[in-house]
Amino acid sequence: MRSKHQSGALATAPAKLYRCLVSGCKSSEKVWPRGDNFRSHLKRVHGHTISSDEEFEKLVHRGEFTPDPATFARSDSIRSAQEDCQESDPPETFFPDSRRKESPAPLTATQVLVKPSLDVNVSKKGSSNNAHVPKRPRPTGVTTETEWKKPDQPSAILPQMVERLMARNEYSYKALLEDETRMLVLLPGERDEIIQCRLLPLSTKAPKVSYEALSYCWGDIRTSKEIRIQCLKTQGPKRSLRDFVRAKRFIPANLYSALLHLRDSSFPIYLWVDNLCINMNDSRERAHQVSKMGQIYQQANNVCVWLGESDDSSKLALEFIPRILNLSSLDNEVRDGAKLNSWRALRDLMSRKWFSRRWVIQEIAFAKNSTIHCGDDIIHWADFADAVGLFVSRMNEIKQLPDQQRSGGYPAAGWSRFAERIVEYNQSLIQRSDNGGQFEPTFDLETLLWTFKDFDCTDARDRVNSLLALARDVPPLEYNNAGSISSLDYQADITDVIQRCVMHCVNVSKSLDIICRPWAPIVSKILPSWIATVAGSAFGVLGDGSFGRKNGDSLVGSPNRETYNASAGRSLVDLDFSRGILLVRGLNVDTIGACLPRASGGIVWREALHMAGWNEQSDKFYSVPEKLWRTLVADRSPDGSPPKSWYQRACLYTLAQTSPSGVLDTSVLIKSGGPSIMVEFLERVQSVVWNRKFFTTSTGKFFGLGPDGLQNGDVIAVLYGCSVPVVLRAAEHKMHYKLVGECYIHGLMDGQAVTDPNLRDELFHLV
Repeated sequence: MRSKHQSGALATAPAKLYRCLVSGCKSSEKVWPRGDNFRSHLKRVHGHTISSDEEFEKLVHRGEFTPDPATFARSDSIRSAQEDCQESDPPETFFPDSRRKESPAPLTATQVLVKPSLDVNVSKKGSSNNAHVPKRPRPTGVTTETEWKKPDQPSAILPQMVERLMARNEYSYKALLEDETRMLVLLPGERDEIIQCRLLPLSTKAPKVSYEALSYCWGDIRTSKEIRIQCLKTQGPKRSLRDFVRAKRFIPANLYSALLHLRDSSFPIYLWVDNLCINMNDSRERAHQVSKMGQIYQQANNVCVWLGESDDSSKLALEFIPRILNLSSLDNEVRDGAKLNSWRALRDLMSRKWFSRRWVIQEIAFAKNSTIHCGDDIIHWADFADAVGLFVSRMNEIKQLPDQQRSGGYPAAGWSRFAERIVEYNQSLIQRSDNGGQFEPTFDLETLLWTFKDFDCTDARDRVNSLLALARDVPPLEYNNAGSISSLDYQADITDVIQRCVMHCVNVSKSLDIICRPWAPIVSKILPSWIATVAGSAFGVLGDGSFGRKNGDSLVGSPNRETYNASAGRSLVDLDFSRGILLVRGLNVDTIGACLPRASGGIVWREALHMAGWNEQSDKFYSVPEKLWRTLVADRSPDGSPPKSWYQRACLYTLAQTSPSGVLDTSVLIKSGGPSIMVEFLERVQSVVWNRKFFTTSTGKFFGLGPDGLQNGDVIAVLYGCSVPVVLRAAEHKMHYKLVGECYIHGLMDGQAVTDPNLRDELFHLV
């Protein structure tokens, strides 16, 4: 129905116009040119909800706005827009102060101006998991009542008819000030409506700011979806409808799905999302904003962890978690074979891609409150973490469950290792003060790089950058101090970033062990040989897409916990770094004389047994050569302690089970169902020999186990500051060597080379 006001009523710009901002008003799109008519509307339609004259006058005052003369010039396009707003359904987009018609109850004037900070249960209706579903904090936003009334706020003065404008251009970011970030205002909408939002600059020092931060996996960036961002294309005190636009922006499909599920149908949601709140095409801004991420996630009301869309398996896992947390019935759940599918569902949930991403380590560590979102299902992070911890602690018992449905056996370790590691370390990454304000990092950078070496990231520089804020030995992050370990620079060469990181760790730890640890990203550029990449990691993605063992465990072990002492505690001498060359001192011990093919899949070749002095034809089945069994287990237990006393006996029993060809196939013997002691011994052997090569030195003095890449003629050296011997290969230039890798040599692991009077110091140039 057409408005009863004359068409010329808005032809000239009046001093004031009025619109009704009472929630649920059916005339919210109507504009009144006269104040007395607007007052009559309030009394007639909303009088029963207005409790006092003071509240009535507030509603009148709020409904006033001063139009721009250019906006109300006589033109066919403006009149058409006015008629559309009077005759059509309400527009589909919303400003942060707008409310949907289906709001359950009218809001008071104060409630309309300031969003309520209520704990709202956002669990999916009908969920059987309601007892453990969190009440997600409702963000209050960043606008106070005083600021909301300012006439230059476009959301308070521009009629909603402009929201019909089509998004024609890509969103263009405006530069931020030094202490600013952006906040995403996710505007209300239903599930089937396109996502619409605003991006507001926000001072990181601003008080009374309530928002949530999103932690998610970008996913396949080639699959993107369009959202709309409401913005002003011009700045200044005078603005018209022509200045208001809806720009388009394409975001990863997984992020789009997350925003759809997080969006509220009635209230705007204030979120910090890296993909939208950072201009990723501006490397300087990107570095600046990334340096603030720790602060941003720490100050967030809640961190929403988005695992992706739900499915039958995820629902089963989330419904099962409360049963795990019921300690009185946990033992029954562990022993009940009918629950194997539920344990497997939890394992599958733990295997989701989010857990393997590198940035989430920081995001969840800094969170003061966090919730896990899987489709419409929500659960507290604390509940999930406890369930994972209990699952891991009872894994050996769960493995014994009979597979009644023959559907794949017990939940095996694989991709779920990432979730286990995050849960294990999350509580200890930082130490918070009693009031939850200040925090202190617990681990140094080298420990973090090693602990989370398998976690992935898109930009290779983030293998270092993502952990800097969590490192106790790194100063506060910055973005404009080239050459500093704490300086973020997304234009820096990846080789420079990694080399700077290695030298920082060496200077802090006074140890060279990091050159033997496979932690660095695999990049297209050729890195110095003394930078070990994750290609040599013990575990990784296999050819079939599964996650499993690829190599033997690192011999140097974890930082600050040396397993061996090959250099007898000798400190670094004449250590220098210049143009990619690492200068170190050490001892040239011997060279490789003969080496066998690698122990692929943990197979110990017959020739390796003979090389170590074993003779299966002799009558001496009552003993096994010392250097053989000690080399097979690297003379240590899995935790780095001295070898278990029964390893020699287990080795003798195992050798009696070898195949007719004399090959010791560890995988076949483990699956054969032999004694548990034999299986435990063989699992240790696998962790040592997998894809390594057995060798003897040219003097015949030493027997050992080295990296896959070693060759005859390579040099065996003990470098000062390194806890294990290494294999070096002569390069083209004199005194220049390439590091092939670490090695185990029976009789050289505890400082014997340092006390050998026949060996002399040498200066090695590692390239």
